[in-house]
Amino acid sequence: MRTTEESGGRRLSRAEFLRLSGATATAVLLGTGELQSGRAYATPSFTADPFSLGVASGDPEHNSVVLWTRLAPEPLAADGHGGMPPDPVTVRYEVATDHGFRHVVHDGAVEAREELGQSVHAEVRGFRPGFEYFYRFKAGSDTSPVGCTRTTPAGHVDLSRLALAGCQRWPDGFYTAYAEIADAESGLVVFSGDYIYEGRILTGGNVSPPAADLRPECASLTDYRRRCFVSDAGVPGLHQA
Repeated sequence: MRTTEESGGRRLSRAEFLRLSGATATAVLLGTGELQSGRAYATPSFTADPFSLGVASGDPEHNSVVLWTRLAPEPLAADGHGGMPPDPVTVRYEVATDHGFRHVVHDGAVEAREELGQSVHAEVRGFRPGFEYFYRFKAGSDTSPVGCTRTTPAGHVDLSRLALAGCQRWPDGFYTAYAEIADAESGLVVFSGDYIYEGRILTGGNVSPPAADLRPECASLTDYRRRCFVSDAGVPGLHQA
């Protein structure tokens, strides 16, 4: 059943929606929560955990952050859509000052859409500078893992810890430095390299090779999406808060 979902985003009139439907710019605005089409499933059901790819945050400013997730109950589905139907799905988010979400300071909704691979980028504003927050997503009756994020400080900063990471080729390394980065509670982590390599995956290395159909060189968007999940699975704890 389709339900019109009320949220903080600006509502589209029927004329606007018809004029912008199918446009990439509209998909992006719907995925960030700037617009609401009123055409998304508000109470979807899934065959498996839709948050199998975890959560992430980035692009922090002194009063805002971007929160990310992607719905993928079947992340290795052959069509690259993660086991999701083509219909848009409402994804709600909550931001709190505590891990138990007793003090929620922001909530809202975004739309996971096929044009963006069922991923969402919630641009949330109105935070305190230099403050730690916890966030999570909800889709239907499913709730994501809890993520932790921090806004940048405002004004003069005496000392800040910066972590810089470069290219990784996940089958050939253990990447224990990531655990050290997490333990150090860096103020900002900058990743300047390739997240995955598109080349053919050979047997051997430091992790078990994936299934045969995931080893050839990536040649399509579907190949890259499936390779990303296999890469994440090879780095234990990558998506834990």
